Amino acid sequence: MVYRNDEVLCLSGKKYFLSGVNSGNTISRKMRKIIFFFLLFPGLAFSQWIQQNSGTYSFLSKVRMIDASTGYIIGDSSHVLKTTNGGANWTNLQTGTSHDDYFTGIHFVNASTGYVCGGFMNGSGTSKILKTTDGGANWTIQFQSPTEFYFAICFVNQNTGFNGGYDGKFYKTTDGGASWNGMTVTGVTIWTIAFVNQTTGFIAGDLGMLRRTTDCGQTWSLMPSATNLRISSLCFTDAQHGYAVCDSETVIRTTDGGLNWTSQRHGTVIGYESVCFVNQNTGFAVGNWWEVATYKLIRTTNAGVNWHTLAQGQGDPYFDISFANENTGWIAGYNGLILKTTNGGTTFIRNEIGVADGYKLEQNYPNPFNPSTKISFSVPKNGFVTLKVYDILGKEVSTLVNENKPAGNYFVDFYASALSSGIYLYKIETSGFSKTMKMLLVK
Repeated sequence: MVYRNDEVLCLSGKKYFLSGVNSGNTISRKMRKIIFFFLLFPGLAFSQWIQQNSGTYSFLSKVRMIDASTGYIIGDSSHVLKTTNGGANWTNLQTGTSHDDYFTGIHFVNASTGYVCGGFMNGSGTSKILKTTDGGANWTIQFQSPTEFYFAICFVNQNTGFNGGYDGKFYKTTDGGASWNGMTVTGVTIWTIAFVNQTTGFIAGDLGMLRRTTDCGQTWSLMPSATNLRISSLCFTDAQHGYAVCDSETVIRTTDGGLNWTSQRHGTVIGYESVCFVNQNTGFAVGNWWEVATYKLIRTTNAGVNWHTLAQGQGDPYFDISFANENTGWIAGYNGLILKTTNGGTTFIRNEIGVADGYKLEQNYPNPFNPSTKISFSVPKNGFVTLKVYDILGKEVSTLVNENKPAGNYFVDFYASALSSGIYLYKIETSGFSKTMKMLLVK
């Protein structure tokens, strides 16, 4: 089982701040939407990360899936979205709170019972913890404060849970949220809470603050986090192996239950916001450079020893990622962005502007390549398309396309970081057309 946190982005008042790189720059929410609109790639559609219709242009901060069909997304303007058909449709649930409320933390203990936290961030607005016991049909306010703001909420069972936020505000419940008791832990803002089991858990936040409990939150010990950056998200794959992401493109990991952490730096400008593992070895993290509307998605297949970029560019910033199983996952972000993958999120397909004048499969570019290359193909009419990669012995190593495609010209980004050097074959098959070509991976 993979243990996840609940955490997000730092906001203040009616203007939004990124708690990280260049956090002093401010732009109104309305103005940012205008800027992001002009920065979007026209005609860009992800096919292996398929963009879903959220029904809103609000900022979506968290996505949590109960299973491959049912899940929730929270965000600005009091949005709590729910799907029961894998994201084909999202319904905005009515919470009975102010339209100005901004929800930032979410946790479901089972299919029926869940919690969200956040609130109104303007002047003396009130922050809240809400609870549902009927899958989101009805919500009740369990706890609220006029002077605080909450970013993270996490339950270890149906009765015991924790909530944290600005200035180290930290609460615990032992009665399913009927009452919340304040705990003195730290004055540093808490961004994320994650428990490995019912007794051992972690909180983390600004300035590299990382604390550990082994007695279900009665006491918390300060851990050496190997960073002084904001820690935004935590994820554990078992009691020993844990991962956290930070500002300035930094990932930290532990292999001894959180006693010691090592740090990896992948750049300077992207602030990572969320990390998620689908098994012991394979994990994903997303982040953004908020001020210039840039997103980034990275992936590891060797338990965090190495991370490779799957996608990076200008467009709606990514803020959270969650997988229901090894193949099916979602990304949530700005301007109502929801992306879904059903193939483990390893490939991106872009649909070019223009009309295909025939079936084509082009030579990949660059070739030779390391570790990524682009494959172009065209289909002049709607139909089912497969595009697969094989090793020189004919063993299938990757499925890039396996779905109905409308007529058009396409680019596929193929990432081969997990493959060995050598000659590979890629083959397209549609109704009435088949073609195979060679490419060379050199490491």
